[in-house]
Amino acid sequence: MLLQDKSVRMIALCGIFASLSIIFSTFEALLPIQAFIPLPGIKLGISNIVVLYVLFYIGTKEAFLVLLCRCAVTALIFGSLPSFLFSVCGGVLSLTSAVIIKKTCVGSLSFVGISIIGASLHNMGQILVSCFMLGTFSVFYYLPPLLFASVVCGGITGTILCFLPNVTKKERKTEI
Repeated sequence: MLLQDKSVRMIALCGIFASLSIIFSTFEALLPIQAFIPLPGIKLGISNIVVLYVLFYIGTKEAFLVLLCRCAVTALIFGSLPSFLFSVCGGVLSLTSAVIIKKTCVGSLSFVGISIIGASLHNMGQILVSCFMLGTFSVFYYLPPLLFASVVCGGITGTILCFLPNVTKKERKTEI
């Protein structure tokens, strides 16, 4: 019974975090970022805060589930198959880099560094999808401004992640 309780708790947590990620992504879609940064496709990536949080405080498998759920639902609501491909390819590349960093560089990089690297690889993944879809490498000219935006936006999301407490731990109540 204890194992079943743990798996039910994990499913519920993943559902909550996936919902939160979708809400953040929806909120982000409403922000007029292009008014301040006139580059097509630029986003802050605040929904990625949730995915990184799940990675570091729950687990790798759960982080991938939250990511895939968010990509699928937001593509159904706001986008199309190409937008899903851009989102999922960039997201998987980004999360995979965070998993590798977590396993190999424990304590060497802060959440800010991990987030910047993830944002950069997310944009590189999207450029690769663009190359494949358009059949040209000319889209690589768009990579330098995207990488600059990755540093800024990844820095913001990583900084926010630094201030979030671990709410997934069970607190022990002491009785007198």
